[in-house]
Amino acid sequence: MNTLTKLTIGAVALTGSFLAAAPASAAPAADTTASPALGSQVSAQFASVTIRNAQTGRLLDSNYNGNVYTLPANGGNYQRWTGPGDGTVRNAQTGRCLDSNYDGAVYTLPCNGGSYQKWLFYSNGYIQNVETGRVLDSNYNGNVYTLPANGGNYQKWYTG
Repeated sequence: MNTLTKLTIGAVALTGSFLAAAPASAAPAADTTASPALGSQVSAQFASVTIRNAQTGRLLDSNYNGNVYTLPANGGNYQRWTGPGDGTVRNAQTGRCLDSNYDGAVYTLPCNGGSYQKWLFYSNGYIQNVETGRVLDSNYNGNVYTLPANGGNYQKWYTG
Protein backbone atom coordinates (compact mmCIF):
# COMPACT_ATOMS: atom_id res chain seq x y z
CA MET A 1 0.00 0.00 0.00
CA ASN A 2 1.66 3.24 -1.13
CA THR A 3 -0.64 5.61 0.66
CA LEU A 4 0.03 6.42 4.26
CA THR A 5 -2.47 5.78 6.99
CA LYS A 6 -4.21 8.88 8.26
CA LEU A 7 -2.80 9.83 11.64
CA THR A 8 -4.20 12.37 13.99
CA ILE A 9 -1.51 14.29 15.83
CA GLY A 10 -3.19 16.43 18.44
CA ALA A 11 -5.80 18.40 16.56
CA VAL A 12 -3.90 18.21 13.27
CA ALA A 13 -4.79 15.42 10.85
CA LEU A 14 -1.90 14.53 8.59
CA THR A 15 -2.06 12.16 5.63
CA GLY A 16 1.37 11.21 4.37
CA SER A 17 2.69 14.36 5.96
CA PHE A 18 6.05 15.09 7.41
CA LEU A 19 6.89 15.63 11.06
CA ALA A 20 9.95 17.82 11.72
CA ALA A 21 11.97 20.35 13.76
CA ALA A 22 13.82 23.73 13.61
CA PRO A 23 17.49 24.38 12.65
CA ALA A 24 20.30 24.56 15.19
CA SER A 25 20.48 28.34 14.86
CA ALA A 26 16.82 28.83 15.67
CA ALA A 27 15.54 28.90 19.23
CA PRO A 28 12.80 26.33 19.78
CA ALA A 29 9.40 27.98 19.51
CA ALA A 30 6.58 27.29 21.93
CA ASP A 31 3.86 28.29 19.47
CA THR A 32 2.81 27.01 16.05
CA THR A 33 4.04 29.93 13.95
CA ALA A 34 5.66 29.09 10.64
CA SER A 35 9.42 29.07 10.16
CA PRO A 36 10.47 29.74 6.55
CA ALA A 37 12.88 26.80 6.49
CA LEU A 38 11.10 24.34 8.73
CA GLY A 39 7.38 24.78 8.25
CA SER A 40 4.84 25.01 11.01
CA GLN A 41 5.36 23.31 14.33
CA VAL A 42 2.89 20.48 14.92
CA SER A 43 1.81 18.70 18.06
CA ALA A 44 4.13 16.01 19.39
CA GLN A 45 1.23 14.04 20.84
CA PHE A 46 0.56 10.82 18.94
CA ALA A 47 -0.33 7.19 19.45
CA SER A 48 1.96 4.33 18.48
CA VAL A 49 3.39 5.10 15.02
CA THR A 50 6.37 4.30 12.84
CA ILE A 51 8.74 7.12 11.93
CA ARG A 52 10.15 6.70 8.40
CA ASN A 53 13.13 8.53 6.92
CA ALA A 54 12.08 10.37 3.75
CA GLN A 55 15.32 9.62 1.87
CA THR A 56 16.04 6.02 2.83
CA GLY A 57 12.53 4.73 3.56
CA ARG A 58 13.93 2.99 6.64
CA LEU A 59 12.15 3.11 10.01
CA LEU A 60 13.48 4.56 13.25
CA ASP A 61 14.30 1.57 15.47
CA SER A 62 15.84 0.90 18.87
CA ASN A 63 16.65 -1.80 21.41
CA TYR A 64 16.89 -2.32 25.17
CA ASN A 65 20.59 -1.35 25.07
CA GLY A 66 19.60 2.16 24.02
CA ASN A 67 20.92 1.96 20.48
CA VAL A 68 18.96 3.93 17.85
CA TYR A 69 19.22 3.14 14.15
CA THR A 70 17.02 2.64 11.10
CA LEU A 71 16.03 -0.68 9.54
CA PRO A 72 13.66 -1.73 6.79
CA ALA A 73 10.12 -2.16 8.12
CA ASN A 74 9.72 -5.45 9.99
CA GLY A 75 6.44 -4.97 11.88
CA GLY A 76 8.07 -5.09 15.30
CA ASN A 77 7.28 -2.90 18.31
CA TYR A 78 10.89 -1.65 18.42
CA GLN A 79 9.95 0.36 15.31
CA ARG A 80 6.91 1.94 16.97
CA TRP A 81 7.06 5.22 18.88
CA THR A 82 4.63 7.20 21.01
CA GLY A 83 4.43 10.90 21.78
CA PRO A 84 2.53 11.38 25.05
CA GLY A 85 2.37 15.15 24.55
CA ASP A 86 5.21 16.15 26.88
CA GLY A 87 7.76 16.53 24.06
CA THR A 88 9.25 13.07 24.52
CA VAL A 89 9.33 10.36 21.86
CA ARG A 90 9.12 6.94 23.50
CA ASN A 91 9.91 3.55 22.04
CA ALA A 92 6.78 1.41 22.23
CA GLN A 93 8.71 -1.78 23.07
CA THR A 94 11.26 -0.48 25.59
CA GLY A 95 9.44 2.56 26.99
CA ARG A 96 12.75 4.45 26.78
CA CYS A 97 12.91 8.06 25.54
CA LEU A 98 14.70 9.25 22.41
CA ASP A 99 17.69 11.28 23.62
CA SER A 100 20.62 13.16 22.10
CA ASN A 101 23.65 15.28 22.96
CA TYR A 102 25.67 18.16 21.52
CA ASP A 103 28.00 15.69 19.78
CA GLY A 104 25.06 14.54 17.64
CA ALA A 105 24.72 11.08 19.17
CA VAL A 106 21.16 9.71 19.31
CA TYR A 107 20.16 6.95 21.72
CA THR A 108 17.41 6.06 24.18
CA LEU A 109 17.55 6.30 27.96
CA PRO A 110 14.99 5.85 30.70
CA CYS A 111 12.76 8.92 30.53
CA ASN A 112 13.98 11.65 32.88
CA GLY A 113 12.08 14.79 31.81
CA GLY A 114 15.25 16.56 30.64
CA SER A 115 15.43 18.85 27.62
CA TYR A 116 17.77 16.45 25.76
CA GLN A 117 14.75 14.10 25.62
CA LYS A 118 12.36 16.73 24.25
CA TRP A 119 11.72 17.03 20.53
CA LEU A 120 9.86 19.53 18.34
CA PHE A 121 8.03 18.34 15.23
CA TYR A 122 7.49 20.45 12.12
CA SER A 123 5.09 20.03 9.22
CA ASN A 124 7.79 19.57 6.58
CA GLY A 125 9.56 16.63 8.22
CA TYR A 126 12.13 17.99 10.63
CA ILE A 127 12.36 16.62 14.17
CA GLN A 128 14.46 18.94 16.35
CA ASN A 129 16.06 18.28 19.72
CA VAL A 130 14.97 21.04 22.13
CA GLU A 131 18.30 21.24 24.00
CA THR A 132 20.76 21.10 21.10
CA GLY A 133 18.66 22.63 18.31
CA ARG A 134 19.99 19.92 15.98
CA VAL A 135 17.67 17.85 13.80
CA LEU A 136 17.31 14.08 13.50
CA ASP A 137 19.30 12.76 10.54
CA SER A 138 20.15 9.36 9.06
CA ASN A 139 21.88 7.59 6.17
CA TYR A 140 21.54 4.40 4.09
CA ASN A 141 23.79 2.54 6.56
CA GLY A 142 21.10 2.90 9.21
CA ASN A 143 23.00 5.35 11.39
CA VAL A 144 20.92 7.93 13.26
CA TYR A 145 22.40 11.17 14.57
CA THR A 146 21.62 14.89 14.75
CA LEU A 147 23.09 17.69 12.65
CA PRO A 148 22.23 21.34 12.06
CA ALA A 149 19.32 21.55 9.60
CA ASN A 150 20.56 21.47 5.99
CA GLY A 151 17.35 21.02 3.99
CA GLY A 152 18.21 17.48 2.88
CA ASN A 153 15.74 14.58 2.76
CA TYR A 154 17.88 12.55 5.16
CA GLN A 155 16.64 15.00 7.82
CA LYS A 156 12.97 14.58 6.98
CA TRP A 157 10.76 11.99 8.61
CA TYR A 158 7.14 10.97 8.27
CA THR A 159 4.75 8.67 10.04
CA GLY A 160 3.20 5.70 8.38
